Amino acid sequence: MKKRAIQTNPNKVQDRTVILDDNNIEEAVEKVLKELKIKRSRADVTVTEHPIRRFLFFKKINKHIEIKQKGEKEFLIGALEKFLNALDIKYKAIEYDRKKGVILLSVISPVPKSKLIGKQGRAINAIEYLLNKIALSNNIRVKIIISLKA
Repeated sequence: MKKRAIQTNPNKVQDRTVILDDNNIEEAVEKVLKELKIKRSRADVTVTEHPIRRFLFFKKINKHIEIKQKGEKEFLIGALEKFLNALDIKYKAIEYDRKKGVILLSVISPVPKSKLIGKQGRAINAIEYLLNKIALSNNIRVKIIISLKA
């Protein structure tokens, strides 16, 4: 198994990419995830196959595996999108802003605002609580606040 690691910015953890050439995909991915100390939900795994012609009709297939760690922005926006889709709330976009230990996720023009806010703000507080717990379990140690924009 050949392994090549690319690290564009050594100070930031989310910029790591590992490229492998191996035939056993699951075993190689699990080994790299343990090495990077991340969960499967924080990684983008891309597998490409490269057939190599050996002799006449005999072919060998090399599998090229690329594992890239998602940044906190993509991860948190994806988690909020899953919540909004599960609640059947239509929206235009989600903005991400980070200031002094606080991440502000702004949902732009959700169609049923009352469904997202809930009674006395309970639904949006519950989503914030769950996003904070998900972020904490993935080593993102900041407070997350959800806001609405028209």
